Amino acid sequence: MNRPATSLRMMAVAWCALAIGVAVAVPLGSTSAAGEPSRSLLQADVLPQKPKTPSPEAWRAIWNHSGTGAYPGNWDRSARLLDERGFNVVLPNMLSPTTAHYPSDVLPRSQTFRRHGDQVAGCLKAARRHGLQVHVWMVCYKCLGATRDRLDELERDGRLQVSAQGEVLDWLCPSSPENLRLLVAAVEELLDRYAVDGLHLDYIRYPGRKGCYCDGCRRRFQAQSPQGRVRRWPTDCFNGERSKEYADWRRQRVTGLVERIRNACRRHGAGQGGAVVLSAAVFGYYPDCRNSFAQDWGHWVQRGLLDVVCPMNYTERLDEFTLLVRRQVKTVGRRARLCPGIGAAAAGVSLSAKQVEEQIDAARQLHTDGFTVFDLTPATAERLLPKLQVANEAREDEAR
Repeated sequence: MNRPATSLRMMAVAWCALAIGVAVAVPLGSTSAAGEPSRSLLQADVLPQKPKTPSPEAWRAIWNHSGTGAYPGNWDRSARLLDERGFNVVLPNMLSPTTAHYPSDVLPRSQTFRRHGDQVAGCLKAARRHGLQVHVWMVCYKCLGATRDRLDELERDGRLQVSAQGEVLDWLCPSSPENLRLLVAAVEELLDRYAVDGLHLDYIRYPGRKGCYCDGCRRRFQAQSPQGRVRRWPTDCFNGERSKEYADWRRQRVTGLVERIRNACRRHGAGQGGAVVLSAAVFGYYPDCRNSFAQDWGHWVQRGLLDVVCPMNYTERLDEFTLLVRRQVKTVGRRARLCPGIGAAAAGVSLSAKQVEEQIDAARQLHTDGFTVFDLTPATAERLLPKLQVANEAREDEAR
């Protein structure tokens, strides 16, 4: 039962036109390594163009943390399973600051790429065949998949975060201009090479209040602050007289990256008759995460920087999930699409098919624009998905 793909993109385009203008991304000229398919070959022979958009429908999405689907080396099998169970969007994790599951010339190429080939191309080809949208999941600041050598190199260059106690963290420093350029270049390369439906941001935050207090942050904060020099670094900024000002400055660093990625999406879609939908996985408890993680996603939504927001409401309790979604509906309004995350197989959370369906139903009854399930794995493909049928057109129409 193959359904038309990309119905979500048209709604996103409409929202962008009303709120901020059409969204799109930057071409970045790059060449493939010797012996690998060139960009023109990827576009012409492997990746079909984005299909035309039918009428809007709910976002029925699933995250895939591995970036290989449930069956490494066989994206078609995963796409067929998702289509049969009623999903219409897949969010495969394809890049972080230190690894890429495709032949990137900006980021280090992963062992997954070397073992199974270009995962973005494979996912897109299978998804188009089975009527699914592909919104590539990008880890922004966390150095997932990094080799020890790469982390050592980033540390030597002063590009990793440092805690208030002096501990070096395996996260990129958001205030580093080099890191900002790297992340934006990775986005531009990806969107230039592949006709993806969207880009999905994750780890678009600090690791908590413990970061970042590196020497670079000290210099840049003092240079940009009207108050100038910090008398007691990092104490005054961590929990002293400059802590509020520093918290604002941290939020501005993260928001600045979201802005740059949004602008890249706009540029990429100009003249192409479509838009790259920008979404993000965010913490469910807002506004608490503004101070602790500098993740001000409510502000991003207000400014029209996101098309879709996916709060990670990972809980086994239906009442807690419902309370979170109710609050999020008020925060988001109609400025973006709200598609709450359901932690079917998240850390410390394991849901039965019945529990997943109950949370989906709760989201629909609260008039959200869909839902996002975590996570497509070999285990969930075997024990969970065969018991689920997430497409329920009658209930979606009723909720709308």
